[in-house]
Amino acid sequence: MKPETRDVLLDLNRRFYAARATEFSRTRQQPWQGWRRVIERAAAGAADGEPLSILDLGCGNGRFAVACARQMSAPWSYVGVDESPQLVAEARERLEEIAPAAFEVEVGDLLAAAAPFWSRRGFGLVTLFGVMHHVPSAERRLELLRRAGACVAPGGLLAVSFWQLETSDRLMARTVEPSTVGLAADALEAGDYLLRWGDGDEARYCHHSDLEEMAEMVETSGLQAVESFRADGREDASNVYWLLSPRAA
Repeated sequence: MKPETRDVLLDLNRRFYAARATEFSRTRQQPWQGWRRVIERAAAGAADGEPLSILDLGCGNGRFAVACARQMSAPWSYVGVDESPQLVAEARERLEEIAPAAFEVEVGDLLAAAAPFWSRRGFGLVTLFGVMHHVPSAERRLELLRRAGACVAPGGLLAVSFWQLETSDRLMARTVEPSTVGLAADALEAGDYLLRWGDGDEARYCHHSDLEEMAEMVETSGLQAVESFRADGREDASNVYWLLSPRAA
C-alpha cells in the first residue's frame, strides 16, 4: 500500500472517531463473549501471589477492564491506551469506579513506533481487541503485532482479535467504493473495505483478515500460537481470536 493511501485511511478513521466517539461508545457497552476465555486463560497462567498485569491496547471506553473486574477474583493491574481522548476519558471514569489495585489510562497512537508506552515490558496479558481491522497495510499490522508481543512477559499472553466482517451480508451491504474518499479503485489491498456508518454517507476503513493472512502474520511475528478460536456475535463467529506467547530463546 502506498504511504499516501495509508495516510488517507488513517485520517479517515481519526476524523470518524473524533466526531463519533460518544455515539460509538453507546454501541459498545457490553463485553464480548470471547473475552471470558481470554481472561480465564491469562488468570490461570499468572504467577502465584502476583497481580495479573494487563496492557489493553486500543482500550476504547474501558469495557474490557469492566469485564476483568467482573470476572477476576485475584489482584490485577491495568494500563489502557487509546488514540481517542474522549474514549480515554470515559475509560478513566469507569476504572475509578471499579478501582483495581493499580491502573493507568492514556492517550497514545498505537502506530507510532516511538510512543513511550512501547518501552514498557513484562505484562502478563496484552490485548489488541477491535484494533487490527483499522490498521491499513499488511506491513503495519505485522509491525503492531511485533511491538505488542515485545511487551509480553515470558509465559504471558498476547490476545488479538480479527473482525470477520466478510462473514456478514449485512455489513458487506454497507461497503462503499474507494472513490467516495478520493481513492482509486485499486488503491486498497485485498480484504480492505470502506464501511458506511449509520444511515449517512460517512465511512470508516476496515480490513478483513482471512485465516491464511492471520497464520502468516503469526508465523513471521516472532510469537508462537497458543490457541485460536472463534467467538462473539449471534453465531459466535464475528471475531477470530489468537492467543500468542513469546517464543522461547
